[in-house]
Amino acid sequence: MPDNTNFQEHLETVAQDFQERSSGVDLPPDQEKKIIKEIVKEKFSPSVPVSSPPAAQANDDAKSDSATQAQSREDLNRQYQAVVDGFIQNAISGDLTQVVKEVNRSNNPWVIDQFHDVLVDKFYSEIKARQQNSS
Repeated sequence: MPDNTNFQEHLETVAQDFQERSSGVDLPPDQEKKIIKEIVKEKFSPSVPVSSPPAAQANDDAKSDSATQAQSREDLNRQYQAVVDGFIQNAISGDLTQVVKEVNRSNNPWVIDQFHDVLVDKFYSEIKARQQNSS
């Protein structure tokens, strides 16, 4: 059984920050997630901007249509989702701070963004579960 003490400690901190920022007011789920995303960004984003890989820069330079962009997102998802899933598993069962450093060292904007999105979803679901259990 994995030891997720480190994740639980971070969850406690994020939950406290969320409670303070939401002032205990019932908010729509998208606003609650936005607050948690801000907290995760503050706590777990790199302090130095991450450079884009050359392929991403080429895509930024070219004005592509939405079908090409959707295909590109699907390709990135297929290529890197397993990497993101592995990082999330390690974050939950190991040292979240260390995993965040590894994610940021990947210098892959898609992996970093997807990792943060999944981490936000994980924190959100855990916080909501705690709120329901305490009701």
